[in-house]
Amino acid sequence: MKHLKAETADQLTDEEKETITSLLKYPSLEKVFDPNKPQSLAAVKQKMRSAIAELERVIRSGTKFDAEKAAEIAAAYRTTIDFLDELEQRRKNHSESI
Repeated sequence: MKHLKAETADQLTDEEKETITSLLKYPSLEKVFDPNKPQSLAAVKQKMRSAIAELERVIRSGTKFDAEKAAEIAAAYRTTIDFLDELEQRRKNHSESI
């Protein structure tokens, strides 16, 4: 993970802009839980797990600053995966009780 050195968006390199853009392209929860596309949730969680694996590499070999940031982001991804699992379970429980 690259430390973003720029203070404003117009100072970002093309690579930094691309990284930020890719991070902002996560699907909405509505799309993730679309009953017509059950693979959506699994795909999102798999992307997050892949991102966690990449972040763990940064934690092991990056600078102290990058490792700390990577650890924070990995923790956020883990929390999000737990949240999605809980939502999925609640949704299943709700649909079974109807």
